[in-house]
Amino acid sequence: MQSFLPDNPGREANAAALAPLTIALFTFGEFLMGVPWAKVSDRIGRKPTLIIGAVGGGVSALAFGLSTNLWMALAARIFGGLVNPNVGVISACVGELIESKQDQGKAFSVVPFLRGLGGLVGPVIGGYLADPVISFPSVFHDGSIWQTYPYLLPNLIVLLFIAISGLLGFFFLEETHPRLQSSHDRGLNISRWVSNKLRQLVGQMNASGYATILTNDEEMAEDATELENLPEEIGLSSSPSPTVSNTRIPSPYSSQVILQILAVSIFAFHKVSSDVIIPMFLGATTVSPNNSSEETKGNCLKFEIGFGMNPPRISNVLLSQAVVAIVAQSLIVPRVLTNWGALKSFQWAALFFPWKYCLTPFTARLVSPLSLIAIVLDLWISIILANIGYVASAILLTNTTPSRQLLATVNGAATSLSCLARSIGAATSGYIFRQGLQDGYIGLPFWILGSVAAAGTALSWFLRDEP
Repeated sequence: MQSFLPDNPGREANAAALAPLTIALFTFGEFLMGVPWAKVSDRIGRKPTLIIGAVGGGVSALAFGLSTNLWMALAARIFGGLVNPNVGVISACVGELIESKQDQGKAFSVVPFLRGLGGLVGPVIGGYLADPVISFPSVFHDGSIWQTYPYLLPNLIVLLFIAISGLLGFFFLEETHPRLQSSHDRGLNISRWVSNKLRQLVGQMNASGYATILTNDEEMAEDATELENLPEEIGLSSSPSPTVSNTRIPSPYSSQVILQILAVSIFAFHKVSSDVIIPMFLGATTVSPNNSSEETKGNCLKFEIGFGMNPPRISNVLLSQAVVAIVAQSLIVPRVLTNWGALKSFQWAALFFPWKYCLTPFTARLVSPLSLIAIVLDLWISIILANIGYVASAILLTNTTPSRQLLATVNGAATSLSCLARSIGAATSGYIFRQGLQDGYIGLPFWILGSVAAAGTALSWFLRDEP
């Protein structure tokens, strides 16, 4: 952000204030398009929708890398949110693939695990490759395109990853929408044709092995023709019209679905707000108790004590949290959900956060090194329970949806409102923190979040694990 702002004494502070805005704009774009993308995926299928999202994400990354001023960068971010159908549609895909509730914990943990891994690797790539003329002057020279666009290189790497994921999806991802699974899929046909040709070349191809892909004699004959005439099939064939069931589909927004959406939106609001506040809290200047006023000494809630960490130390603390999140997502979250069930797991996770927010500010008042140990444990436990809450919420939303054909619609609505909650949280939490710091109550934003989380906890006890 600093590179987009004029060079003046308030540049660093303005950049810190604008950083949450980039998150808010992205999630606001997702809020606007969550339900429309769900309707698109119901009409053309989950797979084409995700491919369109990959193309849009690549364009957004390239536009951000080519930004030369603040407004271009912010426009690229909101565009990225508008063209991102991933969260709601992928949740619908996972829900449609799962046959047994026993597998839900493991299945729904995969996407957050990969997202956490991306959140860990992404900042490292961005920090390492940003402004390469300064970082690698022997390779990237002054006056080159890399000096004009200092953030182009990391965004080209992002574009490369998006392109790879889009191609993998096109060639190997199967359609999961119940009504559209029999639709013609060029990508899968091409990948199967290439796979079988490669097997023939190495002598591993056999007729029975290929027959396992097919479901009936007619499809066997059709696919055999497609394999013999692949070029013609790629260019000329058209998708058969899917059979539309006459069964009446119930309304997607039952009382339980509405409660689930409200619960996950509240959860998203206070979690994202906390993510914005914590770095500010860690970096807030430490105030010596001897310099405190008499009013502050007589009021246990009025204090301005932070940790006074510099940016590298803050990064190390947050990096440790990200590592714990990835490990927990693969080892702890599935086991908890399998043993406790989604409903109880979500309720206990929701119950923890009001107490957590009330006590977090007081960790800075402990003597060193107990204060550092306390805040690190606070962050580690928080991220583990947040992951449990998010995965449990996705499972509950799937289980309470009246029909599997409505999964995209319900997940789209949940994504939309959750993104709105994230946008509001990211946009307002920084201001509330600065206001509390000015008034001498550094814990004010945490206590406000505690009140919001308490409302979410109360709501969680009205949830069920069935429609």
